[in-house]
Formats: sequence, C-alpha cells, structure tokens
Amino acid sequence: MKLHWTPSVAHFGDPTFTAQVQVGERIVTVTRVHARRKVRGYRVGDVTHPTLTAALAAATTVREGVKGHGLLRHRFHGTYSATIGLHFERTADATHALRYLGPGWKFSPHDACDLVWFGGGEPLDRCTDILARYGADPKAVRSLRTSVDFGEPFTVTLPEAS
Repeated sequence: MKLHWTPSVAHFGDPTFTAQVQVGERIVTVTRVHARRKVRGYRVGDVTHPTLTAALAAATTVREGVKGHGLLRHRFHGTYSATIGLHFERTADATHALRYLGPGWKFSPHDACDLVWFGGGEPLDRCTDILARYGADPKAVRSLRTSVDFGEPFTVTLPEAS
C-alpha cells in the first residue's frame, strides 16, 4: 500500500507528515513521527508504533465501544453521598466518555485515564440512571452486598467515537 504523506507544521524543528488511510468505511489518520530528522515510528490516535505495519494493524482493529470499569464508594458520615470512579484504558477514552456521562464528572487528579463523580440525592439517582443506560446494573452500583464502604464493581460500554 502506497501512502501519500502530507507535510504539516514542524514540531521542535522536526517535520511531521500525515497520511489518510481508508479502513472499511472509516478513514484513519496515520502520523509519521520524526526525531532529529529521522523517522522514529508511526502514530495512530494517541498510540505510537515502531513500524507502519503495526500502526496500520492497530487502525484496522475494530473496537466494540469504549469500556470503563467503575466502583462507587459510599459516604455515610453526615448527609449521605457517594464518590464514583471510572477507569478507562486511554486518556482519549476518558475524554470521549465525558460527552455521554452527564454533569459532574471530572478527571481524577491522580490519573488522566480516570473520571470521578461526587454527589448524593437526586443527582446520584440521575448519575446511576445514566450509568445503567450504558450497561451498569444500578442495583449493583449502589449495593451494600459486598461491603459497607463500596458498591459492586461495574462496567459501562459507551459508543465508539466516530
């Protein structure tokens, strides 16, 4: 496969080139990564691969959606509230998830792949309903079955970015 590389703005004096590749019905952008004027690898999305073959293989991998693994922590002192954490494999997935999860979600100060939510009452009910829309069992999320401090672990699957 011959790619047509298009130059773009130089980054720290090194040229950057991109190519558009059609994968099924999608068009994927591959970036040629340079350092000291030599090709150092290829990037698809935010993942760098050492060879073009690996980059194109990653581009052709079809993902079934963005998965996040979560856990709710109960807070019984004072007025009841809860903290919910969601972990994603990539920072780009966490950023993508913010579009679907509703108000109140923020990036964790500890890890850019994690999102956190804090609240109680009606906002917690709405948040749990949104999580249920994407595959979480709302009763398991708020459950006391396994621990008085934590709900049961859950997984949400959000639509893939188009």
